[in-house]
Amino acid sequence: MKPNILFLCIDSLKADSIFDENKTSLTPNIDFLMNKGISCIQAITSTDYTITSIASIFNSQFPIDVGVKKEKNFNVLEKNNLLESLRNYNYNIYATIPKSFVKLGLNFEFDNINPTYEDNEHKFYLSLNLGEEILKNLMSKEFKEPWAYYIHLNDLHQGTNLPEEFNEEKFGNTIYDRKISGIDIWIGKILKNINIKNTIIILFSDHGDYIRNISTKDKTLDFEFSKLRTMSWKIGKKIPSFLEPIKRKIDLKAKDILFKQKLKKINQELLPHEKRSLNLQRTDFERRLYDDIVHIPIIFAGYNFSKKSIVEQIRSIDIFPTLTEILKIPIDQKKIQGKSIIPLFNGKKVDEQVAYMESSIYAISDKFKDLTEPVIGIRTAQYKYFRKIKDPSEKYLFDLINDPKEEENISKSNPNIIEKMEETIQQIRNKMTEETEEMTEEMTEEETEEVEKELKKLGYI
Repeated sequence: MKPNILFLCIDSLKADSIFDENKTSLTPNIDFLMNKGISCIQAITSTDYTITSIASIFNSQFPIDVGVKKEKNFNVLEKNNLLESLRNYNYNIYATIPKSFVKLGLNFEFDNINPTYEDNEHKFYLSLNLGEEILKNLMSKEFKEPWAYYIHLNDLHQGTNLPEEFNEEKFGNTIYDRKISGIDIWIGKILKNINIKNTIIILFSDHGDYIRNISTKDKTLDFEFSKLRTMSWKIGKKIPSFLEPIKRKIDLKAKDILFKQKLKKINQELLPHEKRSLNLQRTDFERRLYDDIVHIPIIFAGYNFSKKSIVEQIRSIDIFPTLTEILKIPIDQKKIQGKSIIPLFNGKKVDEQVAYMESSIYAISDKFKDLTEPVIGIRTAQYKYFRKIKDPSEKYLFDLINDPKEEENISKSNPNIIEKMEETIQQIRNKMTEETEEMTEEMTEEETEEVEKELKKLGYI
C-alpha cells in the first residue's frame, strides 16, 4: 500500500524558530514530528522569494537569473517536476494554496475542485476559515488514496495578523513566536485527521525572514509592531507602483522613530546581527542572503521514519530526489540538481553539496529593475559568500563556524576563498543557463501587469 504524502509549507518560517532549544513558542505538534521523524537542522533554500523557491523545490533545480532578468517562464513546474512524477505513479494530487500562486506561475492542474484560497483577510489565515477548509478536505470523499496534499500556509507572512487568543506571553516572547504557536495548534488538528503511520509528512519552509526583536538579560523587546505593519502592508497595496520608493522611505522613517523610542528602555550596545534584524526587510530594494532568510527547517516524519537529526548541510532541492527514492520512483538524475539524502538518514558520510542561492527582484517589470539590487551566492557548512550582481565589487564572506551570526565580513582578507567560491558559482550558472536558455521567454505587457498585481497583494511591491 502506497503511503499518502503531506507537503506542509509554512511560509517565512526560520529554522532556529523551531530547532533552537531556547525557543519560546509552544510547538508540541511540531515537536512530535521531530521526535517521530528526521530533522534536517542545516537546510538551505535557494532563494528569498516564495514562487521561485517552490519551483526550485518541486523541480529539484536551482533558480537561475531570478534576480537578473525581467523575463519569466510561467511554467513554474516543469514536465519532470515532483508532483508530475507522483501523478505518473498513480497518486492523486491535491493542494490548498493562495490563489495568487496560479497567476504567478504555479500552473499545475491539481485534482481537487478548489485548490486555491483567496489572498484576503477572510481566508488568509488558519484561524479565519482556512484551517477548517483544510480539515474538510482531509475528511472529504473527494480525496482518493493514495494522495499527495500540498498545503501552503501564509500565517507568518509579512502583513498578517496575530490571532487574539494567542497574543499572550505563554505562547512566546514575540509576535512571531506567538504566530508559530497558533500554527502549531492547527498542525495538531491536521495530524489527527490523517493516518500518520501511512503518511509521509514533509514540513518545510520556502524562506525565512528578519525578525525584529532584541533579547536582554531579563526580557525580550519585540519590534514587530503587528498592527502597524499590517496597516502599512494594507495601505502599501493601494499605493501606485511608481510611488514605491517614496513609500519605502516613509516606512523606514516611521520604523526608525519607533525603534529609537523602544531602544531607550535598554542599556546595551546592539550587536551587528541585531542591527541587521531591526533595519533590514526581506523585500528591501537591497537584497541580502543572510541565514535569517535562507536557513529553513525541513522535517521528514510519519511512515517508517524514526527520530534522527541531520547536522550536515542539505538543500531544499534535495527534497524531490529523497522522496522519490523512498517511494522507489525512477527519475532522470540528469535533469535535476538535487541529491537524495537517504544516505544521511542511514548514518553514512557523503560529500557535501554546495547550496547555490539567488535573491529575487520581486517586481518583474522595468519599473523596479534599476532600483533593486539583487545578489547571488553559495553556502557551504563553513562559509557563506554572496555579492551584488550590479556591483560585483560589493562582496560578503562569512566564516559560519566561528561566526554563525554572520557579523564579520571577511571578504577583503580572504581573496583566495572568494576566488574558489566565484569559480563554483560560474560552474553552476553556466550549467544551469545552458539547460534553461530554451525555456525562458519574455512576458507580455498584460502578463507583467497581472504579475505585479499579485505581488502587490502579497506585499512584495
